[in-house]
Amino acid sequence: MPREGPRITTPEEFYRALFGRCKDCILTITTLPDSAVRHYSADQLDQYIKDILRLGQNTNTYHNVNPRYMGIGEHGRGRSADVSHLCTVHADFDISGPAHSEQDLPKSPEDILALLEELPLKPTVVVNTGYGIHAYWILYQPVYIEDGDIRSLAERTLSGLGNFFIERSRAHGWKLDNVFDLARMLRAPGSNNFKLDAPVQ
Repeated sequence: MPREGPRITTPEEFYRALFGRCKDCILTITTLPDSAVRHYSADQLDQYIKDILRLGQNTNTYHNVNPRYMGIGEHGRGRSADVSHLCTVHADFDISGPAHSEQDLPKSPEDILALLEELPLKPTVVVNTGYGIHAYWILYQPVYIEDGDIRSLAERTLSGLGNFFIERSRAHGWKLDNVFDLARMLRAPGSNNFKLDAPVQ
């Protein structure tokens, strides 16, 4: 079940809601354009948050949506097979404008929020990335991916959600990229977006 509780309004609250119940796993930060990868154990969550907020002031910064197994290679971001927990399901919407020239995209954040409002199960968190919207449905309890059956179920769940949103977006005349995978890295809440010349929070 998606997490219920106090409203999440800060990046710190977001990361604690997302990863605060995880044990024995790795959290990952990636920055661009240097393609640097940084890994943190679950008990280093405070440092993980501090580094996202610090790095994100000066460079494009991305976080793992779901954590990885202990022992992941030092420089690798991780693949689906490396994901240790399902903490959330997510959706990623681009907005037509200077950063995305395609015309078959939502025209404003309000367009996407109206679509999300149509759903019977509202997101736990909605993040404005500057040029798009990320929606998260954070699970109340992370699901430990201990075998192939659970991994397959997690992958099918994300794939099904992706197909649902692709079809729902098509009904609005929008194109939606299929980015519904376990190992997805998304732009980190609390960072700046440097896709264009002027940074956008």
